[in-house]
Amino acid sequence: MELIFPFQKTSDGFSTAKTAGQEKGRAEPVVRELLQNCLDARNQESDRVEVVFTVDEIPRNQIPCLKDYRRAYTEARRQREAAGVLSAPEQNICTRIDNVLKSSKTGVLFCRDDGNGLSEDTMNRLLSEGNTSKAEGGAGSVGVGHLTAFAASDLRYIVYGGKTAEGFCGSGRALLAAWLDEDNETIRSPEGTLAEEETKQHTLFDSGYFYLNDPPGFLEKQMAAVADTGTVIAIMGFDDFGCETREEVATTILKNAAAHFLPAIFNGRMTVTVRTGHTNRVLDSSKAGDVLDPQGRLISKEVELPEGIAYRSWRTINEGQTVDNELDIDIRFRPLSENEKYTRVNFYRDGMWITYKAPWVSSFSGYQPFDAVVMVEQGNELYDLIRDSEGATHYHINQYNLADGRKKKRLRTLLRKVTSLLKEQAGKISQEEYVPTGFAAFGTGTKQAEIVTPTARTRKTAEEPDEEGGRGPDIENGGGKSDNGNGENNEDPKPKVKPARPKRGRPARIKKSARIEQQDGLITSLLISVDSNPHSAVGVRVIRETGSDETCDRQLGSQFYRIKPADDLTAVTDPWEVRWEGGIGIFKLMLDPPPPAASGVPAVDLVVRR
Repeated sequence: MELIFPFQKTSDGFSTAKTAGQEKGRAEPVVRELLQNCLDARNQESDRVEVVFTVDEIPRNQIPCLKDYRRAYTEARRQREAAGVLSAPEQNICTRIDNVLKSSKTGVLFCRDDGNGLSEDTMNRLLSEGNTSKAEGGAGSVGVGHLTAFAASDLRYIVYGGKTAEGFCGSGRALLAAWLDEDNETIRSPEGTLAEEETKQHTLFDSGYFYLNDPPGFLEKQMAAVADTGTVIAIMGFDDFGCETREEVATTILKNAAAHFLPAIFNGRMTVTVRTGHTNRVLDSSKAGDVLDPQGRLISKEVELPEGIAYRSWRTINEGQTVDNELDIDIRFRPLSENEKYTRVNFYRDGMWITYKAPWVSSFSGYQPFDAVVMVEQGNELYDLIRDSEGATHYHINQYNLADGRKKKRLRTLLRKVTSLLKEQAGKISQEEYVPTGFAAFGTGTKQAEIVTPTARTRKTAEEPDEEGGRGPDIENGGGKSDNGNGENNEDPKPKVKPARPKRGRPARIKKSARIEQQDGLITSLLISVDSNPHSAVGVRVIRETGSDETCDRQLGSQFYRIKPADDLTAVTDPWEVRWEGGIGIFKLMLDPPPPAASGVPAVDLVVRR
């Protein structure tokens, strides 16, 4: 058994383009990729797969072909340092490798499934970047997706083992940097392959290696747990996803599994177990809702799918009603309560989350808010179109990934049909509740809404009252100074500090409506509805009218109410403003202090935020 670094002609460094952008410590892309491969490799007869993650550690000397690895790493680093080309990102990679090589033990994350296993042909596709096939499955459907796991390996070293009816097939891949062999003329590849030996017959579709016929020692226990067929992937030098404890690692894996594979777990197609020492935690159809935090904002840094949105999808799949349709897809629909503030439509393909920002599925202005989950499976026309439009990351539905114009048109047609079905199910907001563009409703009365044009200027902000009821310092006349009548400025014995006030912003041309709630003659709270472009950010503020307009000789600047949320779902970005990022938003705000109802109705001010 050897870790073989073949000859090549390019001088790639440690931070090659193949692993660029894969941030250390990010669990989401690694767990998602591993689980997708397991789901693709499930036994078609049973149509289910059981996945077991094991967080463990092994003695350093059990790392397969450690001598070959160390030689390639040492030479690559020495030669790049001597040439002065070792960059800062490469230095960070080398530091992590050094730390593992100096330790007596190293962490390993095993991912085992009971799917179809890895044959020699599927191993060829796995290790030959770009040669995998979505249609065939079993070896991953992302093409170069297996490289994602290297981000969680401080050694940048992954070992694979597969069991099929023909027996065991194993290999591995280390990603280091190119280096010159002893003759100083032959460049060795940065990609080391774990194999029995080279075949010396490198062709375009042949790996050029004899793969392992027996598992390496550290992999034997995991392979023994595979009953008939299955696969084990071992991430060497596992970085614990940046977590402090193994319990945190287990929680992170389960959260990502529940968020990204809800339909597969809900339908019993996938079960995920995480083992840490003597502790087993199982995620199945009965526990997915318990894993996700309803208020969770992010699963990890720069995550695509916020945890709170995943929890809403869980509720919709679990509690929602099925929408009958002629598209032969599973659509679940759940009307939202007053404290759930915006419509979402999540798309899942073959049990895996794809996006909640599908094109042509975002125009629900004037319809009752809802949450929907669209699940498409193999054998469906929409499934094929979504799969082909996803791109390499599988996080988007993008028509421009379809080269065939007829497919683009068909994708647009089908997604618009989905939109029509959801609108029909939701129903329009009644006139008693919905106020059309150009009007704002307050209580039982209405007033003409402010008409904002693209050339309108930002509202001038008045000074906040000071503690004694005054306007505070007059900025235009010198702040804390006063005029004595003789043209001279005298220092105020108690100069006032300029108070905080709302930020300026460009007016937004957006539909809005609002209702007030009163108690004992005071306006206790304000319910505001905003319908904005899904891709824009809006600042929502509340103004108390000053009574001045363009006819006044001296116009008074707008005075803003301090606000605070009246429920747990509204986030106030500063004392005067709620930030909203696209779609329909409903905010319940408390005015601080509550103004008397007799003082007049407040106005809603919207500004563009980027």
